[in-house]
Amino acid sequence: MTHAFLARRTAPPEPAPQVTIRVLSLESMDGTKRIQLNGSTGWWRMAGSTGLEMPPFEVALGSAPGVAGAVLQGVRVRERDVFVPMFTASKTGPVNHLAMLEQVRGLVDPMVGQFRLVGVTPTSVRELVVIYREGLEGADGRSESGTYWRKFGLKATALDPYARDLTDRSVESARASGGRPVIGVVGGSDAPFPFALSGATVIGSNMQVNVNSSVPVFPVLELVGPMDSFTGSMDTGWSVSVPGGLADGETMRLVTDPRSKSIRVNGQLAAGRVARGSVLKPFVPGVNVLNVTAPGATTSTLLRLSWRAGHRSLW
Repeated sequence: MTHAFLARRTAPPEPAPQVTIRVLSLESMDGTKRIQLNGSTGWWRMAGSTGLEMPPFEVALGSAPGVAGAVLQGVRVRERDVFVPMFTASKTGPVNHLAMLEQVRGLVDPMVGQFRLVGVTPTSVRELVVIYREGLEGADGRSESGTYWRKFGLKATALDPYARDLTDRSVESARASGGRPVIGVVGGSDAPFPFALSGATVIGSNMQVNVNSSVPVFPVLELVGPMDSFTGSMDTGWSVSVPGGLADGETMRLVTDPRSKSIRVNGQLAAGRVARGSVLKPFVPGVNVLNVTAPGATTSTLLRLSWRAGHRSLW
């Protein structure tokens, strides 16, 4: 009798479906697997989450002779550790509950890769890309009513400590037939640049790129030939030079984020085609001033800049 009672542990009160302005989901990087933690599918986010607001900061302090206290030497944003208490319950038997647990194991397995924590509010949808560390063990049991449950705390780390929008923001320019300026935000008409690519040496100077991000972002630069050469620079110190240019139809994609940096032409590695003196600094929030030259541009030539806006909080 005692053994049977221990096998039927009383579960914590099953949470009600959340009615909240903040909903958290676990999603695979390709979006094919998704667990929403609001009670709608038997998964809940419990109280006590950490790491979803501001990222951690490393503050370096020093001292100076004759100065009381400390001297600030620098501040660095660190990787972000995340802790999410979770509760899962199934009223349809142990087989279904085990399948639910296998679902979350397959989604967060670090040998498969990273996964996303997606935060949804009435005003934003943002993601943190994280890698699982530990925490799925937890406590489990079966209630007197036959509900199988488990309660645990998921621990993961975001190598990029900033939450990002789910979609890219892009600006692009192309030389229009007839000289009409065609440069601005892809899919919209906000803040178009009053410049167009031309066959002249100078394409545009002091062009404004509005980076709608709360934190610095590393852009992706895409160039489509033909062009005899290319030079682009920002007032922040960002600069790219492609002295050999691109042939008609060639496409160069330059990813400047140090975590995934790559330079490819038509999908093939081509780091040697970008000048060594290029400086791939991040764009700063607000207005960045761009200067571009590309001799030999035609109506087929295209320049595109894209980035994923970043935020301090997942919400």
